[in-house]
Amino acid sequence: MEDAVPTGDRPALLGHASLEQRRAGSFGHGASGTLVAHGQRRYPSREMRAKRGETGGGQHERAVAVAADLARRLRATRIELVLAPLDGRTVKRPPNRPGTFLHSTLGFALRRVACEEAEPCRGRCAHPDRCAVGRLFERPRREAPAPGAGPGDAPVRFVARAPWDWAPGSAPLGADLVLLSPDRQDLRSLEIALESGPVRAAAARFGVEVSAVGGAEELATVEPPPGAGPFAVRLALASPLKLLADGRVREAFDAPVFLRRLAWRVSAWAYFLEGLAWPALWPDLEAEGAGLEVLGAATRFVSDGRWSARQGRRVPRQGLVGEVRLDGVGPATLHLLRLAERCGVGGGASEGLGQIRIMEIDSGKGSA
Repeated sequence: MEDAVPTGDRPALLGHASLEQRRAGSFGHGASGTLVAHGQRRYPSREMRAKRGETGGGQHERAVAVAADLARRLRATRIELVLAPLDGRTVKRPPNRPGTFLHSTLGFALRRVACEEAEPCRGRCAHPDRCAVGRLFERPRREAPAPGAGPGDAPVRFVARAPWDWAPGSAPLGADLVLLSPDRQDLRSLEIALESGPVRAAAARFGVEVSAVGGAEELATVEPPPGAGPFAVRLALASPLKLLADGRVREAFDAPVFLRRLAWRVSAWAYFLEGLAWPALWPDLEAEGAGLEVLGAATRFVSDGRWSARQGRRVPRQGLVGEVRLDGVGPATLHLLRLAERCGVGGGASEGLGQIRIMEIDSGKGSA
């Protein structure tokens, strides 16, 4: 699944006029105070952005307030897992990466459990609101699009947090399933799938046993920033982070694109899954991000893929892995980074892609 990148010509994110007005061109106020169209079409993503040191205090404070409110209100539930090789297995390791292996195994099990009393759907789930398969593995269908998003842009309800590759030899792997939906029905569906025979059978085919460690636990509220900042933050890109802009996948870390995708992911979580109003993060967060600086990026671009039986094609998985050190990280951005440790950034988070981990937080160069 791909997350849309919020762009400037989407009305609700930047507070522009209606779609019809925007198609007619950019707007200003005439002498009478009425809205008049100018001949030149606006592309806010190409317009002048806030420069370092020129961000308004009001924008900064608004971004911090919105991000702090999201950090308090967004909840997630974690199920800790162990993926252990079985004794006497006949294959060296599963053909898919651990996150994709979990996603495929759970999907197979839920199709068996949820569809056993009805004829299985061909292709996409035909009952996404009622069926566990549709709720957890398909994008929610909405009659009206969200602000700044299309009808199919909602995130999947859970995230797989697993290592990007299998451990050598017979070492077990630790992994998590993080449920972003507050609906108890969704949690129960995941628990049923993990306890079901189909999960055990599907995993055993590849010489792996999937077991839950204890019960589901609600994650604690995100911690507030350790001061007013700015901060220097060292991030681990634990699995491929896909930075998509202007129709191209970036092969080097791009801080502005990363910030937009980060804001989008958290906003979509709040709006689609928690039922909150669309957060007014942008462009206030962009003003805070004007001081963001990449001090170092030890990353590499990886390209992988998996075969999708439902889509009948190979689905590419591309992105950056490694470490990035950022300076000038404001408190609003730090709030979102901590939320991103739970929800991931970019597409494919339900298969373990876009995992972000904060390794270190220090006082930045601009701190007192």
